[in-house]
Amino acid sequence: MKFGSRRRAGDSRDFDSRREGAIRPRSSTRGPSTSEAARLLPDNWEHHRYLALDVETTGLDARTCRIVEIGALIFSPAEGSFDGTRLDRLVDPGMPIPPRVTAIHGITDADVRGAPSFADIAHELTSLAKGAIIVAHNAPFDIGFVRSELARAGLPSLGGPILDSLVLARAAFPGRASYSLPRLAAAFRISTARSHRALDDAIVAAKIFVEAGKRLRSGGPGTENEQE
Repeated sequence: MKFGSRRRAGDSRDFDSRREGAIRPRSSTRGPSTSEAARLLPDNWEHHRYLALDVETTGLDARTCRIVEIGALIFSPAEGSFDGTRLDRLVDPGMPIPPRVTAIHGITDADVRGAPSFADIAHELTSLAKGAIIVAHNAPFDIGFVRSELARAGLPSLGGPILDSLVLARAAFPGRASYSLPRLAAAFRISTARSHRALDDAIVAAKIFVEAGKRLRSGGPGTENEQE
């Protein structure tokens, strides 16, 4: 993983921008319009069962890097609660965690020593995901890592629909300088204990998804409840 020369190696803003762009297709920089994004949401979207998902990794490339932490939680917008069943696990990646990456998420080799492998906890994730719509912020990144880990373990890939809170936030609240989770959390006054930790980021992604969903289904983009 290479970081930009204008910021120090451990600058989380640089990591956020690279992570958001890591798997975004270069051929199309235009995201969906507000109306197009609204159609991504299922009918009666507030009453569905969702699984917010986030991973922390050893780097940006799912082909050569590994998951070191996975966080997920079940939620339903109609219930207005984010205290559903959760998964919060450190994972032994089977490879060293580069110091420049530890500087971002704070997870060290010592932290994951003795932790289960992804294969050991995969059933916990797939069980939670069963029947749920998966939500992730820049979903290709997180889902790409999860699918790679499942494939290495010889397990079936995740099925079911996937919604990207990054895509929805861009359509619902256009013109922002950044759509990283920390910046969106600050804009919507969402408290988070630890940025760049999997469960905390999954909770923020869930809340951003709900904010974006409300805005999109209300008929257009807006800035209510935002704070720059």
